[in-house]
Amino acid sequence: EHSFGSKELQGKVWIANFIFTRCPTVCPAFTGKMAEIEERTSELGSAFHLVSFSVDPDYDTPNRLNDYAKRYKASPKTWRFLTGPLGDVKSTVTNGLKVAMGNDGPEGSFEGIFHGSHMVVVDGKGQIRSYIDANDENAVDRAIQAASLIANREG
Repeated sequence: EHSFGSKELQGKVWIANFIFTRCPTVCPAFTGKMAEIEERTSELGSAFHLVSFSVDPDYDTPNRLNDYAKRYKASPKTWRFLTGPLGDVKSTVTNGLKVAMGNDGPEGSFEGIFHGSHMVVVDGKGQIRSYIDANDENAVDRAIQAASLIANREG
């Protein structure tokens, strides 16, 4: 359980997405796309990171996220799954990355959890460079292309 934040991402190009481990539908597919990105960007090395934010942090303990990450063969070197107090997560996601998230269901239930299904490409200065709709059939290619362009320019 390490703290991981903007300091660790300084100077790196990273792609964020938003998931929760109890999500039965969208998240497995979304995480699968992130796994494909991880597989296809190995040549970018340590200049590139993937970050998955849990939008269900009360349920998604570090252990649960660890198990989830293993299911997708995520390398801890390049792909982090982040959780934290709901307020902090919400502030990072909605204010920092400008992606909607919340829960309009009964407290403690996951039926009402919603979150943006975009990947957010962020440069080494922490600036958002593009949003890619994960439902777009070319999402993976577009994300890799965007990240590679920035990495090559900044590296």
